[in-house]
Amino acid sequence: DLFSFACHDNIGASAIQQSPYNASYVMYGGAKIAETFLYTNVPPKEKILRLEAYLRKKWFNAETPRYRPARFDSLEVAAGAEVSVWGGAPVEVNALRVDGTLAGGAKVADGGEIVVAVAADGTVSAPGITGSVALAGGGTVRLVGDGVEKLAKGATPLFPLDGTPGGRWTVEAVGARSSVRVAAENGEFVMTVVPKGTLLIVL
Repeated sequence: DLFSFACHDNIGASAIQQSPYNASYVMYGGAKIAETFLYTNVPPKEKILRLEAYLRKKWFNAETPRYRPARFDSLEVAAGAEVSVWGGAPVEVNALRVDGTLAGGAKVADGGEIVVAVAADGTVSAPGITGSVALAGGGTVRLVGDGVEKLAKGATPLFPLDGTPGGRWTVEAVGARSSVRVAAENGEFVMTVVPKGTLLIVL
């Protein structure tokens, strides 16, 4: 079960579980502690409630009313804007575009879309996501902007991944003169741009 308590003095692990044997004897131990958070100050009540909701979801896969993960069909963070994700759970979306800052993590649904802006000179800047992104299935990375047709060659890490992508991801880059692919590499979602080549078959 999930429980929380506050203590302002030293406490031993044996105090977590006490099993009365009789009126004069108490047995200690046997408890299995899954996760513990220690603070140097007293957290505000709202923070404790959010933490309890996070732990309940993590260990028992049970959502807490009012503390469920935020879900949107589409989330777009404009340049210069910032969206903060609270409660320890990622924001769940079908489509995601972050030109500003997303402080926290995100989860993109199967069949979802991630929009990435390309500058006029062809350079690509990673979306401003401070947390990690979970990809529930496959989807599409869509490149937009005046510089798509002259994409700069090379690899660009887009964001850290939360786990392994659940399906195949493709790239939509209308007008691009180069080949573009995305893949999971060393825990990150990386976009790679390479010149279009010619295949010669010699018989």
